[in-house]
Amino acid sequence: METSRGREHNPASYFLDTSTQIGRRWADEQISRKVRDDLFGKKLRCSIYVEREYRCRVLNQLIKLHIFVTASKDVEEAEQRLEKCKHEIDIDDLFYNIGKRLLKKYNSKKPLIRYLERLIEVDWENFFYDAVPRSLCDMTNCTRGADAPKYQHGYYLTIPTKCPNNCKIYDFWNSKRADLQNLAQIDTSKFAKTNDPKGTMGQIQNEAQAILGGKSPHGDPCRTVSDAVISIEARDSYPGITIHTMDYDFELLKNILNTQVRFFKAYKTA
Repeated sequence: METSRGREHNPASYFLDTSTQIGRRWADEQISRKVRDDLFGKKLRCSIYVEREYRCRVLNQLIKLHIFVTASKDVEEAEQRLEKCKHEIDIDDLFYNIGKRLLKKYNSKKPLIRYLERLIEVDWENFFYDAVPRSLCDMTNCTRGADAPKYQHGYYLTIPTKCPNNCKIYDFWNSKRADLQNLAQIDTSKFAKTNDPKGTMGQIQNEAQAILGGKSPHGDPCRTVSDAVISIEARDSYPGITIHTMDYDFELLKNILNTQVRFFKAYKTA
């Protein structure tokens, strides 16, 4: 019989997907605190592939905020322009809200710019690796978004997010042929619009069938099936681990790929 003391010495292990990695630090304080509380005391693991997804989104969104604030005359002007320029500067809802909070918090431009620079240079990495060993699993050898941000003439350049020509995702799917076949045979009739409103399972099925038929898995197809890639990495790199996610697609994939999933619903729904 397992005792409470035994459970204390054997905490649950979670593999953090991209949504949890982002949610635990970049969501609003109420939500991020809930996520961190749910992870507290657990053994946390992650992968290079997740880190690359995280970098492509988080770093580039922060860089766009930095460019926007730098180009503004002062905090007041930036705050007035942010809503009008949201689509022009190509910033998503999460980081738009972060920008609004920062512009209300800081009274002058220089301290805000210094804070954004620290996020871009150092803190994004500290947040990602918080309680996560740096020896990440790496089954895909992904190098997308791996470049360090470059600073020129007072501005950062966004990091390239295009998949490189020497991408190794071909080798990954060659070694995971059985999983690819399972994805190609998804019975999409089992997924009602209520639990798969984006039609993600159908998109994954179509891409898996296309890859099996000879289509390159490089680029957009890789992003379409990225949740499957992360699921397989977690399952095979850390046998028995539970994927911690705020993305319901992992819940839909778990029976197809034989994974364990903790779907953490921190966001309020209407």
